[in-house]
Amino acid sequence: FRQHGAYQSVSYPELYAATTGPGLKKKSDIRTLLKELQPEVIINAGLVGVLVDREPPAPGPGDLIHLASVVDAESELVYPINPHGETLVTVKAPVFEPREKWLLARQFHADFCDMEAARIIRLVRQVDEVREESPILFLKVVGDMPDHYELYKHEELVRGWHRQSVLGKIRTGLKFPGGPGNLRRLLKLKEAARNGLTLHVSRSVKALLGGADPAQLGPLFVPA
Repeated sequence: FRQHGAYQSVSYPELYAATTGPGLKKKSDIRTLLKELQPEVIINAGLVGVLVDREPPAPGPGDLIHLASVVDAESELVYPINPHGETLVTVKAPVFEPREKWLLARQFHADFCDMEAARIIRLVRQVDEVREESPILFLKVVGDMPDHYELYKHEELVRGWHRQSVLGKIRTGLKFPGGPGNLRRLLKLKEAARNGLTLHVSRSVKALLGGADPAQLGPLFVPA
């Protein structure tokens, strides 16, 4: 399945993983995979942005969120998931600026934003082979928050950080706005988000492979 960007687990042959691309850019490949694999459960895992800062114990980077609904900002369609929880709005492009986040929250009565959830739902509902048989388990973890804006607006400088040489990292630190201290803060925030995502996805996948009920693991949408 490598031509479609998907990989089959060596340890768990029934497990397949693929990237969707930002905003579900790999729509054609994902559609082909769904038709060929006809999965029992689809997991949509990824990072989301918090739209409005709240008092503790509000979720922070690395925390799993509990969804009640997903909203498509483009069509304004609302997909209900659970009676209780919060709302995620799917947008076209990354949103970091606090005022833009506040406007999204106000317009859609949403708590978080991402670029894939509603598009995954829409895509699955269009594929006859899986439309009524493959529920979607959402494992969405907090990535950024409004008060992180001054750091995240320069986030493109650290993309591919792990592939940079020592000299390249030093150069990035020196030119990063606010200096190396701000760079370290951003890297720690991103690490906390990635670690949380890895933890929650690993736990849920192992539980599913062990026979757990998907509905007990997180927000589950049945796209019939």
